[in-house]
Amino acid sequence: MSKHSRIAYEIIERYNAGTCTLQEKAMVEQWYETIETPDFDLPEERMEEVLYEAWKGINAAKKRVRQQKTWRRIAVAASVLLVVGIGIYTMLGRNNQTITDSATAIASIKAGTPKAMLTLSNGERISLADAQQGKLADDGGTEITKTADGEIIYTPQAPKGGAIGLNTIETPKGGEYQIVLPDGTKVWLNAASTLKYPASFGALNERRVTLSGEAYFEVAHNKAKPFKVVSAGQTVEVLGTHFNINSYADEERTLTTLAEGSVQVALSNGSTEKLKPDQQAINTGNKLNVQPADLQTTLAWKNGKMYFKKADLPTIMRQVARWYNIEIQFKGDPSKQYYTGGVARSSNLATLLKIFQSSGIHFSIENTPKGKILIIEP
Repeated sequence: MSKHSRIAYEIIERYNAGTCTLQEKAMVEQWYETIETPDFDLPEERMEEVLYEAWKGINAAKKRVRQQKTWRRIAVAASVLLVVGIGIYTMLGRNNQTITDSATAIASIKAGTPKAMLTLSNGERISLADAQQGKLADDGGTEITKTADGEIIYTPQAPKGGAIGLNTIETPKGGEYQIVLPDGTKVWLNAASTLKYPASFGALNERRVTLSGEAYFEVAHNKAKPFKVVSAGQTVEVLGTHFNINSYADEERTLTTLAEGSVQVALSNGSTEKLKPDQQAINTGNKLNVQPADLQTTLAWKNGKMYFKKADLPTIMRQVARWYNIEIQFKGDPSKQYYTGGVARSSNLATLLKIFQSSGIHFSIENTPKGKILIIEP
């Protein structure tokens, strides 16, 4: 990178972080308003233009630049470096591929939002996105409330007789939600996920929940009552810890990633593995493998980011389909390339796709009676 490019990059970093001088701020905003689309035939000599194009794509509207500052700074670098390291650096100007006919349709596809459906033990269903702040229901001697931040909290009250019923919280495609279980355990649910759990743990010997999809758990410590998560032919047992489970039905394996504490992963065939922090258990159906975890990638969704590292296009697009609630079809065989990069999860679909345009991938939208389909031509 030339000295000129490095200075430009550093100024953009300071602008995104809100630490630039008034003069630098004015310069960046004037640059944003006046510079024309660059010619990318000489990327090594014109890196400042490459930085500009990446920055402009990530910050599609200037009023959003001050939001998500840290991640957007990362996304700027990622969008520039995405394909350089893997030898597929095809610049936008060189293949002249832009989203044209489908631009409006793609731009209209927004990121997911906090929404979920709660089903009580008596069968009553509550749309959590529509529910007002305050008390939602009583179930099995437990009060269920919604906070001002939208979080759902279970608070044990006076115990009532009878069997303890199960509650279910389900997030749709394009949704996510946070919940505090009756024992104080915090759970973040990713899109297209379901969690089933007792309305109260008080009279039970263990705290057992069932997960389909992906969730991050911060388990409240209780040595007398182990916490167990059942998902896709495995059971994860903990006493008090932070971990993530990815067990989507359309993925070939279930991933259990430990951020803090200790967990034991057990398969139905008797295979077990005990994880240490920063380790990940890979469940392929009848075998467990343990490897070092990449917490930045695994926990990106929980931290408000969509990030992929050395991932192929089908893997990335499965995440896209869930978060943007859109069906995806490939026209031709998917590229065998691997990608590293990402955007804030609040970004619309067009912002994310702009990263892949720089590797020559074409996109279009097809409207069908069942909804929009994103067509990908690698």
